Parts: sequence; structure tokens; C-alpha cells
Amino acid sequence: MPVPFSTALRLLIQESGMSRRCIAKRAGVHYQIVYRFMRGERMLAMDTADKILAALRVTCELKREEKT
Repeated sequence: MPVPFSTALRLLIQESGMSRRCIAKRAGVHYQIVYRFMRGERMLAMDTADKILAALRVTCELKREEKT
């Protein structure tokens, strides 16, 4: 079963070895955005998620599930 995107991104951030502040700085977003996302207090806009993925040097491809 696929892992939800937000869960996968949180794991990537945790496993990156970088501080949340460093990730935010590399992504060009306010560090509070990353902190609140990691605590589950807010979701991320797709453009913000893209910036964080780029800061982590990770690419992501979204696919729509086919109806069966």
C-alpha cells in the first residue's frame, strides 16, 4: 500500500541529517513552515513541498491511481 505523501516527506526530512532550519533556508521558506509541518500542525502547498524536495535533492513523481 502506498505511503501518504506527507508521511513520506516527513520521513525524508527526518532521515536527511539536516536541521529543519537548514532545510527551510535551502528551500527558501520560513523555518516555521517546516516546523509546523513536521509537528502535523499544517499541510504544505505543493510549491512549498517542491522547494523542500529540491532542498533535499529528491525528485517526486505524482501518479493518479487508475479506477478498477
